[in-house]
Amino acid sequence: MQGGDDSFYRDYLRNFAAKTIINVVKKLLFALFSFGVVVNSFAQEKTKYRVIAVGSYNCENFFDTDDDTAKKDEDFTPKGAYGYTDEVYRQKAHNIATVIQKMGTSVTPEGAAIVGLVEVENDHVLQTLVTQPELAARHYKYVWFPTADERGISTAML
Repeated sequence: MQGGDDSFYRDYLRNFAAKTIINVVKKLLFALFSFGVVVNSFAQEKTKYRVIAVGSYNCENFFDTDDDTAKKDEDFTPKGAYGYTDEVYRQKAHNIATVIQKMGTSVTPEGAAIVGLVEVENDHVLQTLVTQPELAARHYKYVWFPTADERGISTAML
């Protein structure tokens, strides 16, 4: 009987160990599966994109009214061929700002994030432009690219 009891306990312990191992394996598999689902759900999140507008504009001789003796810009002074007064200069700045303000608004309410400009004289006209009421709230910064053009025509980027 004692030998029979030993086999009973041995079988009991074997069954208990097997059930314990199975439960541990089930818990490990559940944990791994849960971790995989969580990781997979993060991996499947869609990337959110933001649309920006990029534009360019030919400012068509955007000069200030000052005569720069190093350049041939005399025509764009109050006494020059075009009678380019402060009033004309301010109106031109306003007109350009109005165009830039509307650029890209059909794509994004913020308008153009980047604007390439051609035919600008210097950083003074750019400073005047970015401080226009139409553009001031956008806080544009600019980069001016002076060229070797004899009239002082340059390019810039807002």
